[in-house]
Amino acid sequence: MGSQQFPAVWSVLTCDALVAQVLSRYHLDETLTCEFMGAGLNDTYRVRSGASTCYLRVYAHGWRERHDIGAEVELLNHLHRHELPVSYPIATRDGDYIVPLNAYEGVRHAVLFSAAEGGPREENDGRSHGYGRLIAQVHVCADLIPTMSKRFHLDHEFLLDSPLRSLEPFLAHRRKDLDYLADIARSLRARADELLSKEPPEYGICHGDPHIGNLHYRDDGAATLFDFDCFGYSWRALDLAILGGIQGDSGWNRKANANRTRRLNLAIQGYDDVRPLTDAEREAVKVFVPIVLISEMGVHAALAPRHGVGGLNDGYFDEYIGFIRNWIAYYKVL
Repeated sequence: MGSQQFPAVWSVLTCDALVAQVLSRYHLDETLTCEFMGAGLNDTYRVRSGASTCYLRVYAHGWRERHDIGAEVELLNHLHRHELPVSYPIATRDGDYIVPLNAYEGVRHAVLFSAAEGGPREENDGRSHGYGRLIAQVHVCADLIPTMSKRFHLDHEFLLDSPLRSLEPFLAHRRKDLDYLADIARSLRARADELLSKEPPEYGICHGDPHIGNLHYRDDGAATLFDFDCFGYSWRALDLAILGGIQGDSGWNRKANANRTRRLNLAIQGYDDVRPLTDAEREAVKVFVPIVLISEMGVHAALAPRHGVGGLNDGYFDEYIGFIRNWIAYYKVL
């Protein structure tokens, strides 16, 4: 074998190097510690400095452009200034928020974030209502931003067309299912366009991934929302579909159906307390649930070069496609 380095799509950056080359740029205690927490869409490191804790996100190479990360920083600083409970970026001593890194696979970027106080909690009726209210507060506050750096749109191309292209090689042996998803995607797109416009407040800045795992609760019940990596411009019904439509029960018996419907309605009620929804938006939330699931499958397929193909098996697709079929039938979406 030659001396040329073997190509890689992803590398794990060492904690010692991050401490020396990145974390040393911040106002942190000299006795700080850094621990690799795990890889998701990006890599997360827990940083302890004295009695405080924060988190360093190292964005995957090729996942986000620098201007995308800059827009995320701008949004979170805006929400933080308006005292919304979100994890916010922390500046270096020089006032920078984004630190470029020359990783093995190419340039990556790091941002340090405040910790979301508390921890994860199981979903219940009160939290479903409160989560809907918090998402509405984020939407309303985001609409107050006078200008915003360029950021992508979570539109039909992003949510349906691109995911379906990513799924094609994984469903080549399940042509009927691939054709079903393509047909359903066309129908869902048409129904969403029938119900909603691309005008505010129906359309605007969305979190993009507000599932229950991106929320921490303190013992006093106060909540903090984090991980805005997927934020973009979209129909606000999208965020409600993610947080209210696909949490908790995945079965389709009477109890699961009742729990799922109640949580969805509570999330919508909580949202309504802050920004009243139109009847069309309430209906659209149900339309966006299968859209979200198609999009999620597409993300998993697109990330296969980094995360592996082991989980993209027939059982995985049976579960996702089965849920989509059941949702559309039970809630009479189409």
